[in-house]
Amino acid sequence: MSEPTIQKAISTAAYSASVSTAAGSVLTTNDWILAASIGLAVLTFAINWMYRVRQDKRDEERDKRDKEQHDLEVQLLEQQLKNG
Repeated sequence: MSEPTIQKAISTAAYSASVSTAAGSVLTTNDWILAASIGLAVLTFAINWMYRVRQDKRDEERDKRDKEQHDLEVQLLEQQLKNG
C-alpha cells in the first residue's frame, strides 16, 4: 500500500471514531437500549412477515395438490362405477 492510501485510511478511521464518539455522547444508555429494542422489534416483524408469506404460498400449493388428488379419485371412482 502506498503512503497516501494509508494516510487516507487512518484519517477516515479517526474521523469515523470522532463522529461515533460524538453520536454516542448524545444518547444515554437507556436511549441506546430503546433504539436497539425498537430495531429488534422491527426486524422480528419483518422476518415473521416474510415467513408468513412463504407459509401462505406453501398452503396454497398444498391445497391445490389436494384438490387435484381429490378430483382424480372422484374420476377413478366414476370409472369404476361405469365399468363395474
